[in-house]
Amino acid sequence: MISIKLSQKEKIKHLIYWLIITAFLCVVDPVPANLFVQIVSTLIIMLVYMFVYYAQCLYIFPAFYKKHTLKLTLSILSILILYFAINYSNLNYVVTLFGNANPVLSESKFTLISDYLILFAIVSVVAFGSFQNKMSILKIQLQSEKEKALLIKELGFFKNQFNSHITFNFLNYCYNYVHESSKEAAEAIELFSGMLRYTINSKPNELVLIEKEVEYINQFINLKKQLSKGMYIEFRSDGDLSNTYIFPRMLITFVENAFKHGKTHEESNPISISLNAIADQVTFEVKNKKNKSKTPLSTGIGQNNVKNQLELYYKNRHDLKIAEDDDNYACKLVLTN
Repeated sequence: MISIKLSQKEKIKHLIYWLIITAFLCVVDPVPANLFVQIVSTLIIMLVYMFVYYAQCLYIFPAFYKKHTLKLTLSILSILILYFAINYSNLNYVVTLFGNANPVLSESKFTLISDYLILFAIVSVVAFGSFQNKMSILKIQLQSEKEKALLIKELGFFKNQFNSHITFNFLNYCYNYVHESSKEAAEAIELFSGMLRYTINSKPNELVLIEKEVEYINQFINLKKQLSKGMYIEFRSDGDLSNTYIFPRMLITFVENAFKHGKTHEESNPISISLNAIADQVTFEVKNKKNKSKTPLSTGIGQNNVKNQLELYYKNRHDLKIAEDDDNYACKLVLTN
């Protein structure tokens, strides 16, 4: 059986809707009785309609729709019989309190039955529409979870193919071998080793402290500076770095693109990178001057990957804005935990 539940916000909205409908009926179509009986009778009517709606939307349709046609039909008929029984009792016993006229006697039975059947049908159609809407949302969520699981599985597969033990032993050998002859080369190997270790040890679906991500970005920037002298980069990070969490490697693609497409050797136009972290929000900005002399082959895979990750891990909790013209490029990413 498919489980359909209402969120706290939906419960509040539904309560407001039912109260509005109740007040509307009291004013527009009052029961022919004194005020007390009107209120009691209208509340009974609304409780019956709520029962009809939620019994079908949350239980009957999820349990039997497209599975057990006979059980679905019998369940709806059972609710219909109960619906008529309660409404009949309401008109015959509640409304007639204190000597009020009996609507069953004063109105045509055919008209009463027709009206109640039409109202039952309307409530049932609305319940079915709500059920279909919920099913569509659940289907999208399920598909998103499957894609997320597949991505994690693929990343895990690639990691399993990577022999980290021999790789780090080799890097350690290279570091020790070149340390005496070239400290800069040794430092570059150490930076690369640190980046590689972070990449391997961090799992894409597990949060890490933002200070770890900052360290990773710093290692990337320092490695680029080692490989190409005279680069000008400004990287500022502030806020609560030791208590704020983020999914790993969510920011590095934007830094890589700045180095790939921007001017890096002009002191007056440095690449500007800033990160601000508070308890429940991370703001990350990258700005650079475009280097028109560079014509790198760009597939857009990196940008697409990070957008897919944002949809998977920060769905409805991120805001990515990109602004560019002929000379400048800027992006701002806000993540909410």
